[in-house]
Amino acid sequence: MSQERLRLLAVLAAIAAALAAAFSWSNRPQPVMPVAAIDAGTRAIAALDAVKQALAAITDEASAMAALPRLRALSAGLLDIRDVVEASPNDRADLAKKLGPLLPDLEARTATVLRAPGVEPIVGPLLRQIGERLKALAKG
Repeated sequence: MSQERLRLLAVLAAIAAALAAAFSWSNRPQPVMPVAAIDAGTRAIAALDAVKQALAAITDEASAMAALPRLRALSAGLLDIRDVVEASPNDRADLAKKLGPLLPDLEARTATVLRAPGVEPIVGPLLRQIGERLKALAKG
């Protein structure tokens, strides 16, 4: 082989080695967090946001009635989240840290919505149930 070809092969080999080293991090063991725990935390925050969205849409009896199916589904989803995080004290504590600071705003929004005429009898019990379930998750 000519000197030029040898140099080219050496350069290509060096590039290949550098690329292999740069991308070898993906083969290293990564810290593992249970997918269920990640999912539970994400779902809990998403549920809290969904409750806030539902509250924003409730202005009267008709909108309260329309919100009932969504609020029921969210309440049931919180039970699923509770079941997932109950399996791990660390996951419960992490979720509690995330949810705890967000609850006062939700409570204020709930109180405002329940003051609208005719709304409290329709969604009041369900909103209190959701609030209690979120508080239980926030206790860790």
